[in-house]
Amino acid sequence: MFQSSNLDIVVVPILIIVIMFIATVYAFATKNSKQRLYFLLGLFLKLLGGLIIGLITKFYYQGGDSYYLFQGARSITENFFDDFSTTIDILSHNSKYLVENNLRDNYFKYTYHILSRDASLIVVKIAGVLGLLSFNNFLGTSILFGLLGFIGNWKIFKTFTYLYPSHENK
Repeated sequence: MFQSSNLDIVVVPILIIVIMFIATVYAFATKNSKQRLYFLLGLFLKLLGGLIIGLITKFYYQGGDSYYLFQGARSITENFFDDFSTTIDILSHNSKYLVENNLRDNYFKYTYHILSRDASLIVVKIAGVLGLLSFNNFLGTSILFGLLGFIGNWKIFKTFTYLYPSHENK
């Protein structure tokens, strides 16, 4: 189902290096060395987790919902510049609108049946936009999802350390 390519070997390390470089620059802007360590270690582990989940999905399960969601995301990524107005229309509407305007069947050439629920469609939309940064690569998109998840985790951590500064070291 998933097709491996030489792009996997190139995209994944480049994404990890670029993300970690930007993260290191950001981390060293903070004066708190303990938070710097938490940030860099947490981010690296989250990216590694995203890569591992992507590898398990790709090589062990060889498909499933992740496969269909990624195929929908591929349609968004591949048509982003070629059919920009339709892509923006799809990104800004729900699944009911797609069905009513026959966009679901015509636009999503790889798979469309999984897009009848808004919860699935939002994942496809996010992955489609992330596909622009990962060169439409499944493992690269998995890493970028890990990055997005970490940003939320880090914001929660920062909020709690602000509210309860005495508990930061516990």
